[in-house]
Amino acid sequence: MSFTPGDIVGNYRVEALVHRGAYTARYRVRHVELETYHCLVQMTRRSKMLARRQLLAGRLQARLRHGNLVGATDLVRIDKAPALILDWVNGALLSEHLQVHRCLSFEEADGLAAGLLRGLDHIHRNGVVHRNVKTSGIALEPDNNQFVPKLTDLALARVFGTEDPTSGSLRRGMLGTLDYMAPEQSHFPDAVDERADLWSAGVTLYKALTGRLPFEGDSTDAILEKIRSGTYTPVHEVLPELPERMGKAIGHALMVKPHHRVSSARDMLKEWTGGRRRVAAFRVPAAPSGTVTIVFTDVQDSTKLWDRDPEMMRRVLTAHDAIMRSAIARRGGYEVKTEGDAFMVAFSDPNDAVQWCVDVQLALYEHPWPPEVQELLGTLLVRMGLHTGEPDCRPHPTTGAMDYFGPMVNRAARISSAGFGGQILASAASVRRLTTDDVNVARLGRYQLKGLSEAEELHELRIPQLPRDHPPPRAARATIY
Repeated sequence: MSFTPGDIVGNYRVEALVHRGAYTARYRVRHVELETYHCLVQMTRRSKMLARRQLLAGRLQARLRHGNLVGATDLVRIDKAPALILDWVNGALLSEHLQVHRCLSFEEADGLAAGLLRGLDHIHRNGVVHRNVKTSGIALEPDNNQFVPKLTDLALARVFGTEDPTSGSLRRGMLGTLDYMAPEQSHFPDAVDERADLWSAGVTLYKALTGRLPFEGDSTDAILEKIRSGTYTPVHEVLPELPERMGKAIGHALMVKPHHRVSSARDMLKEWTGGRRRVAAFRVPAAPSGTVTIVFTDVQDSTKLWDRDPEMMRRVLTAHDAIMRSAIARRGGYEVKTEGDAFMVAFSDPNDAVQWCVDVQLALYEHPWPPEVQELLGTLLVRMGLHTGEPDCRPHPTTGAMDYFGPMVNRAARISSAGFGGQILASAASVRRLTTDDVNVARLGRYQLKGLSEAEELHELRIPQLPRDHPPPRAARATIY
């Protein structure tokens, strides 16, 4: 069973599908009375073992409340299967952050290590082994200009002194994520202790600092061989300028024999910090300045939707906004402002801007929209326009948020207005800087955009997975002398 915006599940109204994976689907939901936001985790495969593990994970996340752990607040039944209600984290995963920024600075890694290891220390002290620490299992929640790392789930956790719902199946295969898996976990996943998590933390920090995994290979067997033999390039050889304390902590975490590793998350954090009480924070990237790419978006035919069913349109826009903001966090964008259903977003790199546009268009296309939207539009269609240049940057006097002004911003807005729903238009200034292969660039010609003295050479950025034909831009062809 899948849900569409507006569906009621228990005491929660579904607002947007956030992610659909092999085993679970995640939705952003809102409590119908308290109006608080949450994440609903629904199993997409029916299995008694998975249901037992989902219930165990929920109990653990409800009990182990901590600032570096995403908590569970409720459980609902969907066709008798348990679905978890988790805290809503308004940020990207570490893996998504690294896709954009590749690796962290030493100061950012300090903040990541502190949050990750404090979260692990908390669950270990409560008799729990995580067994699946990895970059895609750590959310980065913005809070007061810094990111707070949070372990997202305990779906594969082991609780000492209790029967493991998966123990009967573990001897038939590995449990966890191979690239981050400790050597002993690849042999006996139902018998590991907290030191397996410290290995995974070491791999995670290595990846965050260097942009690559320590144990790589062309096949599962090749990776396993390197993990079990401890064959990898030490982090200080990849980053000679790395502080010695960080290199030691990662090196001790990646010792093949568990008894050779540091003994606890707390001790690993002490080694990481060199005994200091305070470490640098994982700062949220500042608003872009200098050469900036501005993207404007707008929902096509939104007036018709509002006129037809205002309540339905409110639900649709809530899902639309969640898709937009989730992709902004993932691609490192800066939300400048919104007006109705229109977004203005700034990026330091036009390639990130294009990736954001692609992410949004694909998510909008795949989203399960209500029948009223499907009947009228098929899917929610959003026009997008981007332009790269040097705007005037000025913080808002009250909020302190960055705003952008000047001819460059006006040109970006006019480019968006010339497009159609589902279309991405870009200026020549943006296209010249593109290196991404995720779009096909088609030159449309020079057009005289409304209110602008100089004509603009427009390009359409076409997504191969979404073959769409659009009419010529809503602008007059420029006269060529």
